[in-house]
Amino acid sequence: MQGNLTQYYRGRLVDKIGNVGPWSNWVSGTTDASADKVLDLLNGQISETQLDQDLQTEIGKISTIEGQTATISQKADTALSQSSATATQVNTLQTTVNGHTSSIQTQASSINGLSAQYTVKIDAGGRVSGYGLASQPVNGTTVSQFILRADRFAIAPPASSGLTTANYAFVYQASATTINGVSVPAGLYLDSAYIKNGSITTAHIGNAQIDVAKIKDAAITSAKIDDLAVTSAKINDAAITTAKIADAQITGAKIGNLQVDTLKIKDDAVSVGVGAQGVHTLSSVSNGGKMRLDVGIQSDPNLTLTDVATVYARVLRNGIVIRVFTFPGLPTGGNESSTYYKFPYVCALPPIIESFASGTSVTYSIQVAVVNQSNAYVSPDNGGAWLKTPSISMAITELKK
Repeated sequence: MQGNLTQYYRGRLVDKIGNVGPWSNWVSGTTDASADKVLDLLNGQISETQLDQDLQTEIGKISTIEGQTATISQKADTALSQSSATATQVNTLQTTVNGHTSSIQTQASSINGLSAQYTVKIDAGGRVSGYGLASQPVNGTTVSQFILRADRFAIAPPASSGLTTANYAFVYQASATTINGVSVPAGLYLDSAYIKNGSITTAHIGNAQIDVAKIKDAAITSAKIDDLAVTSAKINDAAITTAKIADAQITGAKIGNLQVDTLKIKDDAVSVGVGAQGVHTLSSVSNGGKMRLDVGIQSDPNLTLTDVATVYARVLRNGIVIRVFTFPGLPTGGNESSTYYKFPYVCALPPIIESFASGTSVTYSIQVAVVNQSNAYVSPDNGGAWLKTPSISMAITELKK
Protein backbone atom coordinates (compact mmCIF):
# COMPACT_ATOMS: atom_id res chain seq x y z
CA MET A 1 0.00 0.00 0.00
CA GLN A 2 1.05 3.59 -0.54
CA GLY A 3 2.55 5.65 2.25
CA ASN A 4 0.39 7.92 4.39
CA LEU A 5 -2.75 5.99 3.39
CA THR A 6 -5.57 5.88 5.97
CA GLN A 7 -8.06 3.01 5.86
CA TYR A 8 -10.96 2.13 8.18
CA TYR A 9 -11.88 -1.32 9.44
CA ARG A 10 -14.49 -3.05 11.59
CA GLY A 11 -15.19 -6.69 12.36
CA ARG A 12 -17.51 -9.17 14.02
CA LEU A 13 -17.28 -12.76 15.28
CA VAL A 14 -19.00 -15.74 13.71
CA ASP A 15 -18.68 -19.07 15.55
CA LYS A 16 -18.70 -22.59 14.08
CA ILE A 17 -22.44 -23.10 14.59
CA GLY A 18 -23.39 -19.87 12.81
CA ASN A 19 -23.91 -17.43 15.67
CA VAL A 20 -23.10 -13.93 14.41
CA GLY A 21 -21.92 -11.23 16.76
CA PRO A 22 -22.45 -7.48 16.40
CA TRP A 23 -20.15 -5.29 14.36
CA SER A 24 -17.34 -3.61 16.28
CA ASN A 25 -16.72 0.12 16.20
CA TRP A 26 -14.77 1.51 13.26
CA VAL A 27 -11.01 1.79 13.74
CA SER A 28 -8.49 3.39 11.42
CA GLY A 29 -4.91 2.69 10.44
CA THR A 30 -2.46 4.88 8.53
CA THR A 31 0.52 3.50 6.63
CA ASP A 32 3.97 4.84 7.41
CA ALA A 33 5.18 7.46 4.90
CA SER A 34 8.68 7.98 6.29
CA ALA A 35 11.48 7.83 3.74
CA ASP A 36 13.26 4.80 5.22
CA LYS A 37 10.09 2.69 5.23
CA VAL A 38 9.22 3.65 1.66
CA LEU A 39 12.76 2.85 0.50
CA ASP A 40 12.50 -0.61 2.06
CA LEU A 41 9.27 -1.24 0.14
CA LEU A 42 10.76 -0.03 -3.15
CA ASN A 43 13.96 -2.04 -2.68
CA GLY A 44 11.98 -5.21 -2.05
CA GLN A 45 9.76 -4.69 -5.09
CA ILE A 46 12.64 -3.85 -7.45
CA SER A 47 14.77 -6.81 -6.34
CA GLU A 48 11.93 -9.19 -7.30
CA THR A 49 11.75 -8.03 -10.94
CA GLN A 50 13.26 -9.98 -13.85
CA LEU A 51 15.09 -6.84 -14.99
CA ASP A 52 17.00 -6.54 -11.71
CA GLN A 53 17.86 -10.24 -11.70
CA ASP A 54 19.10 -10.08 -15.30
CA LEU A 55 21.35 -7.12 -14.49
CA GLN A 56 23.00 -9.20 -11.73
CA THR A 57 23.67 -12.28 -13.89
CA GLU A 58 27.26 -12.75 -15.00
CA ILE A 59 27.99 -12.90 -18.71
CA GLY A 60 28.99 -16.42 -19.80
CA LYS A 61 32.57 -16.90 -20.96
CA ILE A 62 33.30 -17.74 -24.57
CA SER A 63 35.82 -20.51 -25.29
CA THR A 64 39.42 -19.24 -25.22
CA ILE A 65 42.50 -20.12 -27.26
CA GLU A 66 45.70 -20.44 -25.20
CA GLY A 67 44.17 -18.22 -22.48
CA GLN A 68 43.78 -15.12 -24.65
CA THR A 69 40.73 -14.13 -26.72
CA ALA A 70 39.00 -11.15 -28.24
CA THR A 71 35.55 -12.08 -29.56
CA ILE A 72 32.33 -10.55 -30.82
CA SER A 73 29.20 -12.68 -30.52
CA GLN A 74 25.79 -11.91 -32.02
CA LYS A 75 22.71 -14.04 -31.45
CA ALA A 76 19.10 -13.54 -32.49
CA ASP A 77 16.20 -15.89 -31.71
CA THR A 78 12.49 -15.89 -32.41
CA ALA A 79 9.84 -18.32 -31.26
CA LEU A 80 6.22 -18.53 -32.40
CA SER A 81 3.28 -20.66 -31.28
CA GLN A 82 -0.47 -20.39 -31.33
CA SER A 83 -0.43 -18.61 -27.93
CA SER A 84 2.95 -16.90 -27.66
CA ALA A 85 5.63 -15.01 -29.53
CA THR A 86 9.12 -14.06 -28.38
CA ALA A 87 12.03 -12.27 -29.99
CA THR A 88 15.52 -11.96 -28.47
CA GLN A 89 18.78 -10.41 -29.67
CA VAL A 90 22.04 -10.63 -27.71
CA ASN A 91 25.34 -8.93 -28.70
CA THR A 92 28.47 -9.72 -26.66
CA LEU A 93 32.01 -8.31 -26.79
CA GLN A 94 34.55 -10.21 -24.65
CA THR A 95 38.30 -10.30 -24.05
CA THR A 96 40.36 -12.65 -21.92
CA VAL A 97 44.04 -12.27 -21.02
CA ASN A 98 45.88 -14.39 -18.45
CA GLY A 99 42.66 -15.56 -16.87
CA HIS A 100 41.11 -12.07 -16.63
CA THR A 101 37.86 -11.71 -18.56
CA SER A 102 35.77 -8.62 -19.25
CA SER A 103 32.58 -8.55 -21.29
CA ILE A 104 30.05 -6.08 -22.66
CA GLN A 105 26.65 -7.42 -23.53
CA THR A 106 23.45 -5.86 -24.85
CA GLN A 107 20.24 -7.81 -24.83
CA ALA A 108 16.83 -6.91 -26.22
CA SER A 109 13.71 -9.03 -25.88
CA SER A 110 10.01 -8.78 -26.63
CA ILE A 111 7.44 -11.24 -25.33
CA ASN A 112 3.84 -11.73 -26.46
CA GLY A 113 3.43 -8.08 -27.40
CA LEU A 114 2.97 -7.32 -23.71
CA SER A 115 6.45 -6.95 -22.26
CA ALA A 116 9.82 -5.79 -23.56
CA GLN A 117 13.27 -5.44 -21.98
CA TYR A 118 16.60 -3.92 -22.97
CA THR A 119 19.78 -4.26 -20.93
CA VAL A 120 23.41 -3.24 -21.22
CA LYS A 121 25.79 -5.12 -18.92
CA ILE A 122 29.53 -4.99 -18.21
CA ASP A 123 31.09 -7.98 -16.48
CA ALA A 124 34.68 -7.31 -15.35
CA GLY A 125 36.08 -10.22 -13.35
CA GLY A 126 32.66 -11.30 -12.15
CA ARG A 127 31.58 -7.79 -11.00
CA VAL A 128 28.48 -7.00 -13.04
CA SER A 129 27.26 -3.46 -13.66
CA GLY A 130 24.89 -1.97 -16.20
CA TYR A 131 21.48 -0.56 -16.81
CA GLY A 132 18.19 -1.84 -18.07
CA LEU A 133 14.80 -0.63 -19.27
CA ALA A 134 11.78 -2.90 -19.08
CA SER A 135 8.04 -2.65 -19.49
CA GLN A 136 5.76 -5.46 -18.36
CA PRO A 137 2.22 -6.00 -17.05
CA VAL A 138 1.72 -6.07 -13.26
CA ASN A 139 -1.78 -6.89 -12.00
CA GLY A 140 -3.26 -5.86 -15.33
CA THR A 141 -1.37 -2.56 -15.55
CA THR A 142 1.73 -2.00 -17.67
CA VAL A 143 4.63 -0.89 -15.44
CA SER A 144 7.95 0.41 -16.75
CA GLN A 145 11.27 0.40 -14.90
CA PHE A 146 14.73 1.82 -15.48
CA ILE A 147 17.39 0.29 -13.21
CA LEU A 148 21.05 1.18 -13.07
CA ARG A 149 23.75 -0.76 -11.22
CA ALA A 150 27.06 1.09 -10.73
CA ASP A 151 29.44 2.12 -7.99
CA ARG A 152 29.03 5.72 -9.14
CA PHE A 153 26.35 7.41 -11.20
CA ALA A 154 26.68 11.04 -12.33
CA ILE A 155 24.92 13.54 -14.57
CA ALA A 156 26.70 16.40 -16.38
CA PRO A 157 25.86 18.68 -19.32
CA PRO A 158 26.99 17.74 -22.86
CA ALA A 159 30.66 18.25 -23.71
CA SER A 160 31.51 21.24 -25.85
CA SER A 161 34.59 22.68 -27.47
CA GLY A 162 36.92 24.21 -24.92
CA LEU A 163 35.18 22.52 -21.93
CA THR A 164 37.93 20.83 -19.93
CA THR A 165 36.15 20.01 -16.63
CA ALA A 166 32.62 18.66 -16.45
CA ASN A 167 30.31 20.10 -13.79
CA TYR A 168 28.58 17.06 -12.34
CA ALA A 169 25.49 18.44 -10.59
CA PHE A 170 24.31 14.92 -9.58
CA VAL A 171 26.58 12.16 -8.27
CA TYR A 172 25.51 8.93 -6.57
CA GLN A 173 28.28 7.07 -4.73
CA ALA A 174 27.18 3.52 -3.90
CA SER A 175 29.90 2.75 -1.36
CA ALA A 176 32.34 4.73 0.77
CA THR A 177 35.65 5.56 -0.89
CA THR A 178 38.72 7.79 -0.57
CA ILE A 179 39.60 10.36 -3.25
CA ASN A 180 42.92 12.22 -3.07
CA GLY A 181 43.15 11.38 0.63
CA VAL A 182 39.62 12.63 1.32
CA SER A 183 37.09 10.16 2.75
CA VAL A 184 33.85 10.23 0.75
CA PRO A 185 30.84 8.53 2.41
CA ALA A 186 28.30 6.62 0.35
CA GLY A 187 25.31 8.69 -0.67
CA LEU A 188 23.72 11.03 -3.20
CA TYR A 189 25.50 14.35 -3.84
CA LEU A 190 23.66 17.29 -5.44
CA ASP A 191 25.29 20.55 -6.45
CA SER A 192 21.99 22.43 -6.46
CA ALA A 193 18.49 21.12 -5.73
CA TYR A 194 15.05 22.70 -6.05
CA ILE A 195 12.51 20.70 -4.04
CA LYS A 196 8.88 21.80 -3.92
CA ASN A 197 7.72 19.41 -1.22
CA GLY A 198 10.33 17.42 0.71
CA SER A 199 9.73 14.83 3.42
CA ILE A 200 13.01 14.37 5.34
CA THR A 201 13.30 11.99 8.28
CA THR A 202 16.67 13.28 9.52
CA ALA A 203 18.56 16.29 8.15
CA HIS A 204 22.15 17.32 8.92
CA ILE A 205 22.63 20.84 7.54
CA GLY A 206 25.99 22.56 7.90
CA ASN A 207 24.86 26.03 6.86
CA ALA A 208 21.15 26.65 6.24
CA GLN A 209 19.83 29.83 4.64
CA ILE A 210 16.02 29.85 4.88
CA ASP A 211 13.81 32.72 3.72
CA VAL A 212 10.64 31.58 5.50
CA ALA A 213 10.38 28.65 7.94
CA LYS A 214 7.17 27.15 9.29
CA ILE A 215 8.00 24.52 11.94
CA LYS A 216 5.12 22.75 13.64
CA ASP A 217 7.03 21.18 16.55
CA ALA A 218 10.67 22.22 17.02
CA ALA A 219 12.99 20.86 19.72
CA ILE A 220 16.17 22.98 19.66
CA THR A 221 19.02 22.21 22.05
CA SER A 222 21.03 25.38 21.47
CA ALA A 223 20.22 28.37 19.25
CA LYS A 224 22.26 31.46 18.40
CA ILE A 225 20.06 34.05 16.68
CA ASP A 226 21.48 37.39 15.63
CA ASP A 227 18.20 39.24 14.98
CA LEU A 228 14.96 37.60 16.16
CA ALA A 229 11.49 39.05 15.53
CA VAL A 230 8.75 37.06 17.32
CA THR A 231 5.07 37.97 17.00
CA SER A 232 3.86 35.83 19.88
CA ALA A 233 5.98 33.75 22.30
CA LYS A 234 4.90 31.28 24.99
CA ILE A 235 7.87 30.20 27.12
CA ASN A 236 7.29 27.74 29.94
CA ASP A 237 10.65 28.12 31.70
CA ALA A 238 13.08 30.80 30.50
CA ALA A 239 16.53 31.41 31.98
CA ILE A 240 17.82 34.72 30.60
CA THR A 241 21.18 36.12 31.69
CA THR A 242 20.82 39.57 30.12
CA ALA A 243 17.72 41.01 28.43
CA LYS A 244 17.46 44.33 26.61
CA ILE A 245 13.83 45.08 25.76
CA ALA A 246 12.99 48.40 24.11
CA ASP A 247 9.21 48.16 24.49
CA ALA A 248 7.75 45.43 26.74
CA GLN A 249 4.02 44.84 27.27
CA ILE A 250 3.53 42.43 30.18
CA THR A 251 0.08 41.42 31.42
CA GLY A 252 1.17 39.68 34.62
CA ALA A 253 4.63 39.35 36.17
CA LYS A 254 5.82 37.46 39.25
CA ILE A 255 9.32 38.58 40.19
CA GLY A 256 11.11 37.11 43.20
CA ASN A 257 13.85 39.71 43.51
CA LEU A 258 13.57 42.96 41.52
CA GLN A 259 16.39 45.49 41.36
CA VAL A 260 15.44 48.68 39.49
CA ASP A 261 17.64 51.74 39.14
CA THR A 262 14.91 54.10 37.92
CA LEU A 263 11.19 53.28 37.84
CA LYS A 264 8.97 55.22 35.44
CA ILE A 265 5.41 53.95 35.14
CA LYS A 266 2.84 55.97 33.26
CA ASP A 267 -0.55 54.63 34.26
CA ASP A 268 0.02 51.69 36.58
CA ALA A 269 -0.87 51.45 40.30
CA VAL A 270 2.25 51.51 42.45
CA SER A 271 2.64 51.59 46.24
CA VAL A 272 5.86 53.00 47.70
CA GLY A 273 6.00 52.55 51.48
CA VAL A 274 8.13 53.23 54.54
CA GLY A 275 7.45 51.90 58.02
CA ALA A 276 8.94 50.86 61.35
CA GLN A 277 8.15 49.21 64.67
CA GLY A 278 8.87 50.98 67.97
CA VAL A 279 8.64 54.55 66.66
CA HIS A 280 6.32 57.48 67.35
CA THR A 281 7.55 59.69 64.47
CA LEU A 282 7.81 58.83 60.74
CA SER A 283 8.67 61.00 57.72
CA SER A 284 8.34 60.76 53.94
CA VAL A 285 8.46 62.93 50.82
CA SER A 286 5.44 62.91 48.49
CA ASN A 287 5.79 61.99 44.83
CA GLY A 288 2.45 63.58 43.99
CA GLY A 289 0.17 60.72 44.97
CA LYS A 290 -2.08 60.07 47.93
CA MET A 291 -0.31 59.31 51.20
CA ARG A 292 -1.72 56.81 53.69
CA LEU A 293 -0.72 56.56 57.34
CA ASP A 294 -1.31 53.33 59.29
CA VAL A 295 -0.69 53.15 63.05
CA GLY A 296 -0.82 50.05 65.24
CA ILE A 297 -0.71 50.07 69.07
CA GLN A 298 -0.31 47.43 71.77
CA SER A 299 -0.70 48.88 75.27
CA ASP A 300 0.50 47.28 78.49
CA PRO A 301 -2.28 44.87 79.57
CA ASN A 302 -1.32 45.37 83.20
CA LEU A 303 -1.58 49.15 83.07
CA THR A 304 -4.13 50.30 85.72
CA LEU A 305 -5.17 53.92 86.15
CA THR A 306 -7.19 55.27 89.07
CA ASP A 307 -10.29 57.29 88.26
CA VAL A 308 -9.14 57.67 84.63
CA ALA A 309 -11.94 56.21 82.51
CA THR A 310 -10.59 57.32 79.13
CA VAL A 311 -7.18 57.84 77.54
CA TYR A 312 -6.31 59.60 74.29
CA ALA A 313 -3.91 59.49 71.36
CA ARG A 314 -3.56 62.08 68.65
CA VAL A 315 -1.81 62.24 65.29
CA LEU A 316 0.10 65.32 64.20
CA ARG A 317 1.28 66.17 60.71
CA ASN A 318 4.20 68.58 60.66
CA GLY A 319 3.20 69.63 64.19
CA ILE A 320 -0.48 70.18 63.43
CA VAL A 321 -3.11 67.94 65.06
CA ILE A 322 -5.13 66.14 62.40
CA ARG A 323 -6.83 63.33 64.34
CA VAL A 324 -7.69 62.42 67.97
CA PHE A 325 -8.54 58.86 69.06
CA THR A 326 -10.38 57.94 72.29
CA PHE A 327 -9.79 54.69 74.24
CA PRO A 328 -12.35 53.87 76.98
CA GLY A 329 -11.06 51.92 79.98
CA LEU A 330 -12.36 48.69 81.51
CA PRO A 331 -13.44 49.03 85.21
CA THR A 332 -11.60 46.43 87.28
CA GLY A 333 -12.67 47.32 90.79
CA GLY A 334 -11.83 50.04 93.29
CA ASN A 335 -12.87 51.31 96.74
CA GLU A 336 -15.42 53.71 98.23
CA SER A 337 -13.67 56.71 96.72
CA SER A 338 -11.88 55.41 93.59
CA THR A 339 -12.37 53.24 90.53
CA TYR A 340 -9.61 51.35 88.74
CA TYR A 341 -9.45 51.07 84.93
CA LYS A 342 -7.36 48.96 82.61
CA PHE A 343 -6.62 49.62 78.90
CA PRO A 344 -5.64 46.31 77.23
CA TYR A 345 -5.64 47.58 73.63
CA VAL A 346 -4.12 45.74 70.66
CA CYS A 347 -5.45 47.38 67.53
CA ALA A 348 -4.83 49.33 64.33
CA LEU A 349 -6.04 52.89 64.17
CA PRO A 350 -8.26 53.90 61.23
CA PRO A 351 -5.99 54.85 58.31
CA ILE A 352 -5.41 58.50 57.44
CA ILE A 353 -5.27 59.30 53.72
CA GLU A 354 -4.16 62.71 52.44
CA SER A 355 -3.03 64.23 49.14
CA PHE A 356 0.12 66.31 48.72
CA ALA A 357 1.95 68.04 45.93
CA SER A 358 5.05 66.33 44.61
CA GLY A 359 8.12 67.10 46.74
CA THR A 360 6.18 67.85 49.93
CA SER A 361 7.96 66.66 53.09
CA VAL A 362 5.58 65.11 55.61
CA THR A 363 6.31 64.09 59.21
CA TYR A 364 3.68 62.23 61.23
CA SER A 365 3.99 61.93 65.02
CA ILE A 366 1.99 60.37 67.89
CA GLN A 367 1.22 61.96 71.26
CA VAL A 368 -0.79 60.52 74.17
CA ALA A 369 -2.69 61.90 77.17
CA VAL A 370 -5.06 60.92 79.97
CA VAL A 371 -6.96 64.23 79.63
CA ASN A 372 -8.06 65.60 76.27
CA GLN A 373 -6.41 68.95 76.72
CA SER A 374 -3.77 70.30 74.37
CA ASN A 375 -1.20 70.92 77.10
CA ALA A 376 -1.78 67.45 78.60
CA TYR A 377 -0.38 65.50 75.59
CA VAL A 378 3.12 64.09 75.89
CA SER A 379 5.48 62.01 73.79
CA PRO A 380 5.25 58.22 74.22
CA ASP A 381 8.88 58.48 75.34
CA ASN A 382 7.64 60.30 78.47
CA GLY A 383 7.88 58.19 81.59
CA GLY A 384 4.27 58.89 82.57
CA ALA A 385 2.74 58.16 79.15
CA TRP A 386 0.07 55.50 79.15
CA LEU A 387 1.34 54.20 75.73
CA LYS A 388 5.06 53.64 75.26
CA THR A 389 7.07 54.04 72.04
CA PRO A 390 8.07 50.32 71.74
CA SER A 391 4.35 49.49 71.55
CA ILE A 392 3.71 51.62 68.45
CA SER A 393 4.17 50.73 64.78
CA MET A 394 3.84 53.26 61.95
CA ALA A 395 3.76 52.92 58.15
CA ILE A 396 3.42 55.47 55.35
CA THR A 397 2.32 54.23 51.92
CA GLU A 398 2.08 56.46 48.88
CA LEU A 399 -0.66 55.48 46.46
CA LYS A 400 -0.07 56.51 42.85
CA LYS A 401 -2.74 56.26 40.20
